[in-house]
Amino acid sequence: MTRLNLTALIAAIGLTVLPGCKFLKQNAEQGGDSDYIATNEAAVTSLSPIEPLSVRERSPIMALPPAVVTLPPVVAVDTRKARHKRFVNKILEVQSVCGDNKLEGDEQCDDGNLVLGDGCSDICEIELCGDGEVDFFEGCDDGNIIAGDGCSPTCILECGDNVIDTDDSDGYSEACDDGGLGSCTPDCAFPFVEGNIIQDNSVVLEVFLGADDTTTGPIPLGFNFPLLGAQTPFSEVFLNSNGSVTFGAGDPNPPTNVADFLNGPPRLAVLFGDIFAADDTDDLYLVSISFFEDRVAVTWLDTDDLSDPDAPLNFLFQLQFNADGKVLFARPVVSTVTFVEPIIVGVTEGLGATDNGERDLNIGDFNSGAGTTVYEFFSGGSDTFDLYQTAQYFTPNGVGGWLMQIFGFAK
Repeated sequence: MTRLNLTALIAAIGLTVLPGCKFLKQNAEQGGDSDYIATNEAAVTSLSPIEPLSVRERSPIMALPPAVVTLPPVVAVDTRKARHKRFVNKILEVQSVCGDNKLEGDEQCDDGNLVLGDGCSDICEIELCGDGEVDFFEGCDDGNIIAGDGCSPTCILECGDNVIDTDDSDGYSEACDDGGLGSCTPDCAFPFVEGNIIQDNSVVLEVFLGADDTTTGPIPLGFNFPLLGAQTPFSEVFLNSNGSVTFGAGDPNPPTNVADFLNGPPRLAVLFGDIFAADDTDDLYLVSISFFEDRVAVTWLDTDDLSDPDAPLNFLFQLQFNADGKVLFARPVVSTVTFVEPIIVGVTEGLGATDNGERDLNIGDFNSGAGTTVYEFFSGGSDTFDLYQTAQYFTPNGVGGWLMQIFGFAK
């Protein structure tokens, strides 16, 4: 290899060699590398050859397997605007006060008061007639604002408005409506007796029965009566002189004990006892039966005080029953409180009916549960009869028994 003139090379690249400086190859024996070092020699004319550098072999590059990366789920950024909105809503929720006349938070309304029935409730919810929910101020709410269907457009019960609704095209009709004066049942299904036979919109059959334990029938009803506990509805009825009607067979005998009531035919007993005729000369009294489209009213007239057959007072009492199973007993003209003979008031499917125990029918409303036989027994003598001038209204309760309501006539 050609030796280089170091001085010439330095000059060629524009460097200056200081006077008296030269480069000598360091002796390897002195422990140095084979490089050139500066000395104070006057000149250098050549350089020892530079050993070529060895090139290290590069390691081959290994291919890495593809990386599998699972990213975390994306989380919505809670922006400053969202945080502010939640903060404002929280403040409104805390500061919302029903009745301050300010619509705040989750209030549906706020009319400045906490009065119910003015359209905005005491918890600031809208009170709306026709939404199908009976609010505090509503007597009813059938989900509409149609008149004549039992619930008025202002959610007031139409029974009791002193207007008899006879149009049943909408599924609702009334047999009576006295505006709540006491001569009609609360559901406007039965008018009470008012001193005479019910004749309005009915066909009346008058039957003279002997006071000495007589019966007549069967008499067609014109509809089927579903007496609770009975296996089949009844389409005929028997009138008995003992103050009751029976189904399937007549039974003119007065009761001597509760067993007569339970083991006899199915019976409605408004005043089940030994009844005397008011007129001793013919020993007959009148029983009137009024037929309506879906109900029957039976009225006993010209009967005498059961405590004394010679007493001048004539009794008048009535029972009604209709196609939906409801029963009414009314005794507006029965004033005595003592009877010589036993008296039973009640309803039973008879034929060996289960005795569910005696009820006090003068203590107020009650629910018999699944009991189909309901009665009160008065043994006579000192056993005071306290159902005079009262009415009992029996409605099927939906679980096989009766809901009974009691009403009174002026005494």
